[in-house]
Amino acid sequence: MALRSSGTDAQFLRNMQCGCNYEKLSAVGHINLGLLQSFEKDGGEQCFLDFMVRNFQYATHHRRRMLPSVEDIFANEDKDTLPYSERDAKDAVMQRFWLEQAGRTQNVLNELSKQYGVPIPEGCHSILDYMDYVDYGHDQRKRNASWHVSCFSDADRKRVKKVLKDFRVKNYTMHAMIDDCIADFAL
Repeated sequence: MALRSSGTDAQFLRNMQCGCNYEKLSAVGHINLGLLQSFEKDGGEQCFLDFMVRNFQYATHHRRRMLPSVEDIFANEDKDTLPYSERDAKDAVMQRFWLEQAGRTQNVLNELSKQYGVPIPEGCHSILDYMDYVDYGHDQRKRNASWHVSCFSDADRKRVKKVLKDFRVKNYTMHAMIDDCIADFAL
């Protein structure tokens, strides 16, 4: 999966100030890179064929569990040369899912890049990563936010003040009731 380099990778990394690794949460973070690399080596066609056979095996095995009384449209499956392994088949299906999801995510990233006119930084495979890059990250939003917190007791009030202080939040208002807290935002 090739991404364009914008030359602003350092800025991209600086903008990721919230400490969350969206890359590991994205579809790309779930793809077995060793599997992809095995497709490119000598014998890669056989690896890919085995991968697809495992996907078919999973589909047929799962179909038999879910619809045992329906006529078996996969009657010729006995001719497979690979032994069936539930774990390998599930893994193959999950890898196919993550590959497809990564492709869909890349399409969304390309659309967002066109919409915002900001190139996708190299190594960015997550929509959340890209949006942080475009609007300078969560830290900027957190710093400029006006926090409204409801506290029911003095103990709540003390805990909230401690947490807000730990996060260096200064612009906040405490309310005794949740209704007061959301009154400005209610429709």
